[in-house]
Formats: sequence, C-alpha cells, structure tokens
Amino acid sequence: MRCGARTPRDCLEDHVWPYLREPKPTAGGGYSVLAPCHEDTTHSLTISAGVRGVVWCCHACKARLGKELMLTRTRQALIGDHVPERCLPIPADEARDLTEEIRGIVFGGGSRAHGWLRIAALMQGYDGLPGGEELAALAESPSGTGCAFALACVPIFPVRFSWLAARAGPSRDQRPGTGIVL
Repeated sequence: MRCGARTPRDCLEDHVWPYLREPKPTAGGGYSVLAPCHEDTTHSLTISAGVRGVVWCCHACKARLGKELMLTRTRQALIGDHVPERCLPIPADEARDLTEEIRGIVFGGGSRAHGWLRIAALMQGYDGLPGGEELAALAESPSGTGCAFALACVPIFPVRFSWLAARAGPSRDQRPGTGIVL
C-alpha cells in the first residue's frame, strides 16, 4: 500500500481511524462516522477496508450529488480532517481524467489566476468553475484545497507537476532545473 501499511485493514485502523468523527463499528467491520463534508448528526459516512485500500461512501452526499462528486468531495473533507491523502486512493480512471484536465489547464492559454481557480475547482470535484458564494469560498479557502493554498505553495509546484512538463516535451521556455514549461 502507498501509505506503508501491510493491509487495507491496517491502514484503516492505524492511519484513518484516529481522525474519524465519532466512529461506530458496523457489522461489516468498518465504521459509520459523522461526515466531515457537511453538517451531520446521523453518521451518514461509512468507511471500511476494501480489497485494495480504504473505501468510503457518504450516503447523504451520494443522494444529493451523485457518486463521482460524492467521492471527490468526501475525500477532500477527510483530508481536511487530517486523514493522510495516501490512504484515500483515487480510482485509476478518475486520476487519468484529472491528469488530462490539469494538463490542459497548465499548458493551455489563459491567465495563471484563472488556471489556479480551475485546478482548485477540479480538486474540489466541480466540473467547471462554480459561481457566486461557492466561487468566492474556493478562491479564499485556506483549508488546503482552494486557491489560497495553491498560490501560497507555488514553490512546490515544480516538484508536484514536473512530470506533466516531461510528458509535454521540450520547450525553449522552460524554467531552468524544473522541467516546468512557462
């Protein structure tokens, strides 16, 4: 496992469980917990050890948002509650799609600020930019999932996304020593 645990059960018990809100054991060996992605009083989030890693489902968000958006938003909320990101896998097809969308934003036209907003929106599970209060919250979010965080972390950008530039091929407008195309 990416997190260093021997089994998904070890990951759940050792890395994830300490950060869950009021966990209650379920019959299947997992937990029913208060969901961090919305105001919750009914323990609507279930989390357990699957075959390849930790699996989760916020039943309230799934009914309201659909499965894909629920998985993304719940994952981000769990990470915001200090559950290690490496313990919450992204499905391979979703990771591939996300990589291609980010690649298009990074290497496409447009302003950097708009690009950061679009990437932050993707990371929050939006298909496009939200509007109104949601957009303002995304732009101002210091929680580690919005633009305020992304802009503060520009120095680590080359470390996290240098592989994108490598896939794009050589460029004469490359930042020295980073592989990032400007």
